[in-house]
Amino acid sequence: MQMQQTGGKLPEAVHAALVELRVRLLTILGDDLLALWTFGSATYEDRPKRFGDVDSYAVLRSPLKADVVRAVDDAHESTARECRIEWDSWYVLELDVRSSKPPSHALRGVLTDHAWALHRAHWFAGHYVVLHGPAPEEFVPYPTWPELAESLREELHFIARIVELGPHDAEHAAFVVWQCCRIVYSMRTRDVVISKRAAAQWALEHMPESWHAAIHAAERTYDGTPALDDRSILVNALVPVFSASRDLME
Repeated sequence: MQMQQTGGKLPEAVHAALVELRVRLLTILGDDLLALWTFGSATYEDRPKRFGDVDSYAVLRSPLKADVVRAVDDAHESTARECRIEWDSWYVLELDVRSSKPPSHALRGVLTDHAWALHRAHWFAGHYVVLHGPAPEEFVPYPTWPELAESLREELHFIARIVELGPHDAEHAAFVVWQCCRIVYSMRTRDVVISKRAAAQWALEHMPESWHAAIHAAERTYDGTPALDDRSILVNALVPVFSASRDLME
């Protein structure tokens, strides 16, 4: 694999899963697969010790027929099962990936990538690995600040649904707390290329002390070493942390 990223090497299990996925997708799609990248927390050196979803982005030359879509889904499911990982995968048409407009999922038309500007910012900063084809910068336009701010608002709307509707387990609550740290950091600094852990460390210095216990509990939860009361700390922090983040954005 061609590696183009600012972080360290991919975790071994993630690397193996991506190699296997690439082989299976090329067998199914052939020349229809124009590019395939991975990105997200795997490309940061300070990624959580207990790894979550593996993010992948595929660029297709043209729409796929139903039987091919099923084969692609089967490739993801079988690779996830065999490699014991979970995917967060996107498939986008070449025409859409060249636009600044948030693209629709080429296999799931009802889905739109509202984090499109944030993804592009991370790619231009080098946080990706090329698995197949050209690098992202050869396709996507550079994001503007208004586009990034709108993506951050969409992230806050997504968090609002978790706060209001759940689930309120420790993992989702930890995501809310650290993601709020990242949103506040990005709005204050206009820098969106930062890991959740680094944003949480920034928040310990710049946000109220009332956030600190939840930030530390989120770190233990992400790293797979939670304390007995971490879930209650995190769940109790959901509304105040989210509300403060929303107010700061407004």
